[in-house]
Amino acid sequence: MHPVSLLEILVFAVPTIGVPQMLAPGLAGEEIVVTATRRAARTADTPASIDQVDAANIRNAQPMVNLTESLAVVPGLTLNNRQNYAQDLQISSRGFGSRATFGIRGLRLLVDELPATFPDGQAQGAVVPLASLERIEVLRGPWAVAYGNASGGVIHAFSARAGRDPGVRVDAYAGRYRQQRVGVIGEGNVRLGGAEWGVRADVSRFAADGFRAHSRVERSQLALRADADLGDKISLTLILNALEQPDTQDPLGLTRAQFDADPRQAGTGAEQFNTRKSVRQQQAGAVLRSEGGTWEWTAVAHGGARRVVQFLATPVGAQTPATSSGGVVDLDRGFSGASLRVGQSHASWQWLAGVELEQSEETRRGFNNFDDSGRLGVTGRLRRDEDTRVRGADAWAQATWIASPAWRVMAGLRTSSVKFRVTDRFIAAGNADDSGALSQRATTPTFGVLHSLSEGLNLYASIGRGFETPTAVELAYRNDGASGLNTELRAGGSRHAETGLKWRQGRAWRANVAAFTVRTDDEIVPASNAGGRTTFRNGGETTRRGLEASLRWRPDDHWQLALAGTWLTAKFDDGFSTTTVVSGVTTTRTVAAGNALPGVPSRTLNAQLNWREGRQGWSAAIEANHRSRMWADDRNTAFAPAATTLGARVSHRSRVQALNAEVTWYVRADNLTDRRFAGSVIVNEANERYFESAPGRGISAGANIRW
Repeated sequence: MHPVSLLEILVFAVPTIGVPQMLAPGLAGEEIVVTATRRAARTADTPASIDQVDAANIRNAQPMVNLTESLAVVPGLTLNNRQNYAQDLQISSRGFGSRATFGIRGLRLLVDELPATFPDGQAQGAVVPLASLERIEVLRGPWAVAYGNASGGVIHAFSARAGRDPGVRVDAYAGRYRQQRVGVIGEGNVRLGGAEWGVRADVSRFAADGFRAHSRVERSQLALRADADLGDKISLTLILNALEQPDTQDPLGLTRAQFDADPRQAGTGAEQFNTRKSVRQQQAGAVLRSEGGTWEWTAVAHGGARRVVQFLATPVGAQTPATSSGGVVDLDRGFSGASLRVGQSHASWQWLAGVELEQSEETRRGFNNFDDSGRLGVTGRLRRDEDTRVRGADAWAQATWIASPAWRVMAGLRTSSVKFRVTDRFIAAGNADDSGALSQRATTPTFGVLHSLSEGLNLYASIGRGFETPTAVELAYRNDGASGLNTELRAGGSRHAETGLKWRQGRAWRANVAAFTVRTDDEIVPASNAGGRTTFRNGGETTRRGLEASLRWRPDDHWQLALAGTWLTAKFDDGFSTTTVVSGVTTTRTVAAGNALPGVPSRTLNAQLNWREGRQGWSAAIEANHRSRMWADDRNTAFAPAATTLGARVSHRSRVQALNAEVTWYVRADNLTDRRFAGSVIVNEANERYFESAPGRGISAGANIRW
């Protein structure tokens, strides 16, 4: 790894040098966040790119089905809704996570301090209980990588403290393609064991036939939370989240020809093999904290289980080689972890230090997706059987020095260790023992400076290092065809530099701008696809440079304009080659240096104009989203064209005395111009079935009743 150059550091630090000391940074009423500093701090006082989405934006005329619904107002994120609930959402931050073909990777996802990302860097966005959330914090850049492995960005969802809002709330939503969601939240207070407990239960069910053929989904969720003050400034939070999503149909990706002919059709083999996925996950945790004095500490413990059964469209012939793992994935995973952080605050400085331990143990089995009679889409003979254990151990420290009312310095250091161990129990002729072990370590420093130019204008600069280990799937097979783990596959390392400004003028104006550069070594890329196995290798260096900007204008209590934009150039600095073997024919393809990273649009823009008439309870909004073209593969041979969509919504809130309840209803229209476009791409899909279609114009309606 070569360090960030001195020139880059100077360029990024210039705005904070030689400016006269003026008034204290920050403003009364500024948003309070904790994800960057791990303790309550105003966004204006934090030398980091961090945004908060509050409960009003999460629930305001929204279906509350997908995590991406409310995050469009956050710059730096690429939000691709696959319209495929078998593969979850596709979210990337400054290009990190863009290569994920399913789920979320390259980003850390947390819910109420509990990690929703597994030790190897994979996460699922469906587990977030949107209806219960109080806010979502999104962190990018150098202070995100301070969260350890695969933290190219951090999304931290916080639910409200239970018992603060006693009552019952019912949410209902219905839309095109038989979309429907019903949720019930009950909240109250009980006295138990000498302590006053706030309790909340959030139960919901979502179902839809889907925009595309073969994309039906049913999802049930449960979120329980209990809070109590145990005395002496100590509080305890107990959390249980559960998700059940049976037989979710997978429409697969489309070739460009298929997409042009009929974007609603299912991909090749989807109906023939009845491609589908069943998911069941539970997670429980406890957060014990002491706050309010000079010293503070927080202890977290959690554990859970995840079961996945997925039927793929792998052709029968491709399962003939002895090395094939079949066309059915059966995964049974248990995971757990614990963390402790301790800190101290003084008038001019603060420090925090912590340790984090986490592990996952999974049994992964593979089967043919056909039986001996030739029936397709069923569980056939066993083709893979292995146990995988991943353990992570981290220690970190972070300090803030308030040098003067106008100067603030933050520094952090983290050391991380991730260990993989695989025990292969399926050993046969032509399929050798793939057992093995691998350990990867990294030490990642972070540093930032913030300076106040005036009461409402702060400038900052930050630098840091990050790393991203391969996932267990990427480590499974060696490139040379020998047995055992791919021990030559190294973790990718990154160097981040960022400078920005945060400006606020009274209640009316707020703006954030950040310019950044990220250089990554040992980017993980596909190496070969043969005999039913995909292998990976390190592809050299990449560079990401960009600008994020957001602006909010609120001239009065009735109107608000919000703008968010990202300009990003992400490219491979080094060329590399990949090899595929199809029907005995070997093809080697070259990825040229300078090619753009796939799945990363160079421009994303969001604009929202909101109006509210408080006394009568009416509100309305119009929204525009633009995404530039997005490459689908490393070779830059196919892309999803640019797309601009428009949406609108209107809602009304009133008190209904006959029901003794507050009732809010809304109607929304999405993709008003009925634009045909690809909502996402499956990066580097081996059969060039890259495209996942977005729905056309849709009208939906919902209601919320609160007693």
